[in-house]
Amino acid sequence: MRYKERVLLEFVAPALANQNLRQLCEGFYASKQEFEVWLTLLCSEQNAAQLRAIAEPLGANWPQMQRQESDNDDLLRLEAQAYRALLTRATRYAVDLHIRQSLVEEQQSLICVACGDRDVLEALHYHLWARSPQYRADTDAERAAFWAHFNEPGPFGLSPVGHWIWNIVLGIDMLPWPEPRHVAEFLEIPEPQCNDDVA
Repeated sequence: MRYKERVLLEFVAPALANQNLRQLCEGFYASKQEFEVWLTLLCSEQNAAQLRAIAEPLGANWPQMQRQESDNDDLLRLEAQAYRALLTRATRYAVDLHIRQSLVEEQQSLICVACGDRDVLEALHYHLWARSPQYRADTDAERAAFWAHFNEPGPFGLSPVGHWIWNIVLGIDMLPWPEPRHVAEFLEIPEPQCNDDVA
């Protein structure tokens, strides 16, 4: 398994499944960068030490891990409060997809969602409903807010929250999307056989 996919599966997903860690966070997100994976945990100053004490042992098998702290990230500003909630929600949904039994099959399915003839947001809704327990667990109002802002840029020039679904599962950000085979070639996975029923 490729390095970034292993980090998501073996560190990020278990960390975000840790209830003690989740209770201390005011938000979080993960992202695949060119050569590394970021897990960003947002918390109050009073919870920082306790959060470190939980998170750092979870990364003990990753000696190359580096911790960076900041108290002036734009995401911490009051104006980003709603965006933080949406970003956290997108991360929860995407991690659910990433940890499915066959990541390659999930990536192929998501390529079909993105490149299909149906409305992408409608297709992705059904895809998440079928494959993300955390998506199904959210309320109708929470899901509605997610879709209402899916393609809207975040505050301070931040990426739309929908961007993180593609980034976390596929590790790419291709919009508009090329043919499915080109995306698969880029990811070095077999070309998906897409049809109208991609959930």
